Amino acid sequence: MSLYRESTSLTSLSPLDSARITGIDHGIAGQLFGYGIYPGAVVELQQKFPGYVIKTDETEIALESGIASKIRVVRI
Repeated sequence: MSLYRESTSLTSLSPLDSARITGIDHGIAGQLFGYGIYPGAVVELQQKFPGYVIKTDETEIALESGIASKIRVVRI
């Protein structure tokens, strides 16, 4: 079993999957930081349709698919 896990896009998660953020496109990172979305944060995908809704700590945020696709995660 490898200790290294491949990162994937947030959009590849299924609802109720938890993941740790490993990277965010530089163009949107500053906008998301204030919502608790930054590398190292743990998020849970709440829904995928009609938009992506993620929960981190006690904050839920809705994201368009274009934004969600720029967030890299590792399932936990």
